[in-house]
Amino acid sequence: MITDVATTAATTHDSQVLPGIHTRLARRGFLPAEHLVDAGYTSLPHLEQATREHQVTVSGPLRSNPTRQHRRNEGFARDD
Repeated sequence: MITDVATTAATTHDSQVLPGIHTRLARRGFLPAEHLVDAGYTSLPHLEQATREHQVTVSGPLRSNPTRQHRRNEGFARDD
């Protein structure tokens, strides 16, 4: 198993480091086809960027939906 460790300030959100991780893995020739991550790394822009720039499928749980429509169970949900 190949790992890439990035140390950042505690105020740096996980999703901000994902593009750099993929860039470093690509330089070393260790870029995976699928990257399994936790919810801190999954945002739609970063999932799209990983696919577009590195052809990596990022898989992990999406964050919950904080919208008013979701709380009231109105409208369409993310899964719809």
